[in-house]
Amino acid sequence: MKFSKKGYLRNSPDVNKPQNIIKGGNITMRGVDFKVHGIDNNGYAKVMTPGYDYNFPNAKYVTETPIKNKEMNGPFKMKPGRGNMPKTGKGLPKDMTNPIMLKEKHTGKIVEVTTPSGKKVKLDTRSSEYKSLMAKKKKKNVRSGVGVKDGLYTGMSETGDTQM
Repeated sequence: MKFSKKGYLRNSPDVNKPQNIIKGGNITMRGVDFKVHGIDNNGYAKVMTPGYDYNFPNAKYVTETPIKNKEMNGPFKMKPGRGNMPKTGKGLPKDMTNPIMLKEKHTGKIVEVTTPSGKKVKLDTRSSEYKSLMAKKKKKNVRSGVGVKDGLYTGMSETGDTQM
């Protein structure tokens, strides 16, 4: 295995090689003009950016591969409207619409509920009033054993005894 001392540094004799092997785990990218993909002998990989120093702990050597082509360097820097996609979601084809947004909206049911004061009211099952009323009823059921049928008090306990 032949090691490169200067790797892909600007004035290195190895700057145009398809791969360089660097001894040890400390890599400097200061003086390198492009991104480099590094993989150490333990299998750990990093994409290294010019101008920074990198460390591969416990590495005996690092295999470097240059990332020079524009497809690898720049897809994340694409400016809006430069690709073949529209700038906003308005012109998206139907099959590219977020499936979550296509779901039917939940419509609550209107149910008749008896309030603690004994008054019967019609409420939407999505309303906060209905939810708080059901929560109160649930707590009351647990404490006193009051029977509930179809969301209404029955006046009977769950054992069938009359409530007094």
